[in-house]
Amino acid sequence: MIQNEIAKKYSEALFSLAEEKDEFIKFKNDLNSIKEAFTEHKEFKNVLFHPRIKIEEKKRIFKRIFKEKISQEIYNFIQLLIDKRRIFYIKAIISQFNDLVNDRKKILEIEVVSAIELEENMKNRLKDKLEKGMNYEVVLNNTVNPEILGGLVLKIGDKIIDGSIQYKLNTLSEKIEKIPVSKLGVE
Repeated sequence: MIQNEIAKKYSEALFSLAEEKDEFIKFKNDLNSIKEAFTEHKEFKNVLFHPRIKIEEKKRIFKRIFKEKISQEIYNFIQLLIDKRRIFYIKAIISQFNDLVNDRKKILEIEVVSAIELEENMKNRLKDKLEKGMNYEVVLNNTVNPEILGGLVLKIGDKIIDGSIQYKLNTLSEKIEKIPVSKLGVE
C-alpha cells in the first residue's frame, strides 16, 4: 500500500516536470532503459537496493553507468531517489509514470505472444489493424513462447485475447470431456 502511495507521489512529480519540459517520451525512454538495466543486470540492482552500501557509493555507480546516457532531469531524479532511500520503489514509479504518459499521449502498449518471432511486416500489419480499431498509437512488444504452438496471444493491460492454437486445443479437449460417453458410441 505504501509502495503505491510513494510511487504515485514521485511519478506525478516527474510527470509534472516532463509536462513543463515537454519531454514525456524522452523521460519515458530514459526510465525504461534504467528499468531494463535492473532486469538484465541483477548485480546492478542488488547494489542500488542493498541497505549496507553507502548512498554515495550507489550514486557513484549510477553516475558511472548512466550519466552520459540519460537526460539530466532523469539523472537528478534517480539521484534524489537514492538520497531519499526511495530507489526501492523505482519499478513502481516507472510503471505509474509510463501509465500517465501513455494516457496523455494516447499510447496503448500491447504485448503480443507468438510461437516464433514475428517478422517486421507482420508486426506492422497487426499494429495498423489495431490502430484502426482504436483511437490510440499502438506499441507492440513481441515475446516468444513456443508452448502456444501457433496463433497469437494479445495482452492489453489486464485483458488477454487468446487466439493461440494451444488455447483452442485446450478448449476442444474440455468440450470433448464434457460429452457423455454414451453419446460417443463407446461403451
